[in-house]
Amino acid sequence: MLTSPTFQPNGSIRRGVSVTWPVATDGAAKRTAGTPRIGSRAAVGTADRIAVGLRILAATLGNYAVTSLAIALLARLLPMQRAEATMTATLASFAIFAVIAMASFGVRSIGRCWAWLAGSGALLTLALWLSLVMAGRV
Repeated sequence: MLTSPTFQPNGSIRRGVSVTWPVATDGAAKRTAGTPRIGSRAAVGTADRIAVGLRILAATLGNYAVTSLAIALLARLLPMQRAEATMTATLASFAIFAVIAMASFGVRSIGRCWAWLAGSGALLTLALWLSLVMAGRV
């Protein structure tokens, strides 16, 4: 019995799905009738492809937007000279981008992932806007 997580049509991940392969008397594994081969196109549905595509978009485009907002805000708020703050924020961007990319594939629901990206993007935009309006650097 093989247990592995699977993507559901709504973008969530279902854990604990059991797949049983009957064993023939000669020791060779046979698949049951109607069971798609692993690696065949029939094994992956359209909903699964859409869910993975949305996760890829979240891990790239959404991640880029949130990371760039975080870096712009971080560069303005770090108590250093401008060049040093910009360099430090740019170096931090690699870690921030990697964490958000891994989180977008690790979250259980794609809706939660996009909601988190939108919420954090809105908060970072507000904080950056306030920083620009107040025209202050720390």
